[in-house]
Amino acid sequence: MTTISFIILTKDRPEKIINFLNNHFFLIKKLKSRFIIIDGSNHKNYKKIKQFTKNFKSIYLLRQKSKGFMNGCFESIKYVKSKYCTFLYDDDLLSLEVIKVFKKSINLKFSIGSGIVENLDHEDLEKQKNFMPIKFYNYKKEDLILGYFGKKLDKVPFMPVSPICMIFESKFLYEWKKYILQFCKVSSFREYFLLKKNIGPDLIIYLLQILKHRQINLSKPFIAKFNEHKNSMSLLLGKNKLQIGYWLAKKSIFENNLISNKNLNINIYNFLYTAGIFILFKNFILKMLGKKNYYKQFQNEIIMLKNHENAKFSLFECINIIFNKIFVRIKYL
Repeated sequence: MTTISFIILTKDRPEKIINFLNNHFFLIKKLKSRFIIIDGSNHKNYKKIKQFTKNFKSIYLLRQKSKGFMNGCFESIKYVKSKYCTFLYDDDLLSLEVIKVFKKSINLKFSIGSGIVENLDHEDLEKQKNFMPIKFYNYKKEDLILGYFGKKLDKVPFMPVSPICMIFESKFLYEWKKYILQFCKVSSFREYFLLKKNIGPDLIIYLLQILKHRQINLSKPFIAKFNEHKNSMSLLLGKNKLQIGYWLAKKSIFENNLISNKNLNINIYNFLYTAGIFILFKNFILKMLGKKNYYKQFQNEIIMLKNHENAKFSLFECINIIFNKIFVRIKYL
């Protein structure tokens, strides 16, 4: 019986997906799992992928019916029949060590990993596959959540956001979809970033999963490499859009009152406020320069944040968050 479904969305990149599958068949060999490919390609590229996958019983290839990445994600939900699942991306690279992370979660010890960004298109592939052995470090959910809201964690320069570094119970997909759609109902601004530009839903998976568990095992060092190239999503979208989308994802946790700890709420609010003011100021400058900006829409989000029942400003927390951010930048960049 299949234990894990690996959902892969792809579009008009047959070479990428075939290369990815060749490099990650170890997931099939070492786990009771299968690949579910949701393909939005044109007919010609779909045929290439179908030709490659037709002899593998562990690969389930489907044509995407609706346009858009998030629509593809939501479409895939009905095809997942396994107890666990996660999303994979056709231009990233996983370490063999990821098996340890997945097996630990299957054994009811929820675990996550992290990754780094590299250009995987212009280096020797065998060199790219070199990963260090990992160790697990146990965190309380409150401490790990703070890692996403301004607290620095030892030997973790950037908190993970890509689901490629974890698995979760498949029934959660329905909760995740409902949560995102509900959050986006508030405004077309949220809908644009989370649903149209698909910035933030991956982070929401992490945040909601961490909140579901009292203790989390975080593996170190990294177990994945995320490909960054001229056509990668992060570069095409631009830093401003990425910052706004991921800020909105973090704000959703606070807005929906998912944190009961009063002190934790204070830290989260002040992180959102500090980061939000920075983003707002940047968009104000863009507005003054006559460039594409989201100043007015983002200003509305800041107003809603400040009017929240748990909003409590702390100058000390804001200063501490700024210094932590500067420290991480100096140390790791």
